[in-house]
Amino acid sequence: MRALIFKRAVRRAVSYASLILSPLDWLIKFSTIKQSRKKYIPIFIVGASRSGTTLVYQAVSCIHKLNYVNSIISKMPYAPIFAIFITKTLFSEKEISFQSEYGISSGLRAPQQGNEIWSRWLPKKGRPHKNKINSMFHNINDMQSAFNGPMAIKWPGFVAYLEDIRVVNADAFYIFIERDAISNAKSIYKGRLDLNGNPLKTISRIPRSYKYNGRSAAASVCEYIKSSQRDIENFKNHLCESQFVNLKYEDFCKNPKQYIQKIMDRYSDYSGFRLEKFEGIPDSFRVSDGPRLPDDIEGEMQSYLKN
Repeated sequence: MRALIFKRAVRRAVSYASLILSPLDWLIKFSTIKQSRKKYIPIFIVGASRSGTTLVYQAVSCIHKLNYVNSIISKMPYAPIFAIFITKTLFSEKEISFQSEYGISSGLRAPQQGNEIWSRWLPKKGRPHKNKINSMFHNINDMQSAFNGPMAIKWPGFVAYLEDIRVVNADAFYIFIERDAISNAKSIYKGRLDLNGNPLKTISRIPRSYKYNGRSAAASVCEYIKSSQRDIENFKNHLCESQFVNLKYEDFCKNPKQYIQKIMDRYSDYSGFRLEKFEGIPDSFRVSDGPRLPDDIEGEMQSYLKN
């Protein structure tokens, strides 16, 4: 627990230190990007926390021509363009090991969820102002221009801001992830204990339709999952069918290559940007049923999710 708190403090300190590099960010933007800007459509990977979004993100990042936030970029949230410049200068290959701990992948060039970046515009409490969302998409466009290609973006907090995102940007492409609810609930409960020491304290942003105000940690976890799915389903009603792909975590683990090909085909048809190859994805992944919890907690979860 102390080690995790220390790591968070170090990441926060490093991210604020990147403010010093922000003038270099602007210099690169206006000297190179602004001269030859192309518009790319980003891919958002959205699902409840602990639902398999990191695994799908890692697999999607194996697609050629598709870019992502790596550890270098994540550590420089106030100078992401400069970080991309460093990445392209020093490295020519991706680094994807399919190993992670609570959304943090192993490796300097590995895909990261970029909490420090997206937290700049999406507050923990309250609704973000429309100008904030606009600013976020301007920065995403700048990052994609610096990469000279589209990005895959994953952060569990996005599920809390879907309606805000839709109002500002109607063109993005989405991959929606759903996991067996009980397995998902057990994983979140364990994650809250490991990361916060308190199963009532959330490890992600709260969805807009979240309704529970009681003191049961099991019910709180289950309501988070149910409200995440409610908000996702409502959000999909505003998208065209060609604009997203639905994935079940368990099915994806059994045949990831088939689903990655489906994502490539759907995105290529929708955006006009051809994604044609991927490499490094195994034939299957082990399906996790979640950790074992006390019988009374699992029983309460099953009862809540049935209602």
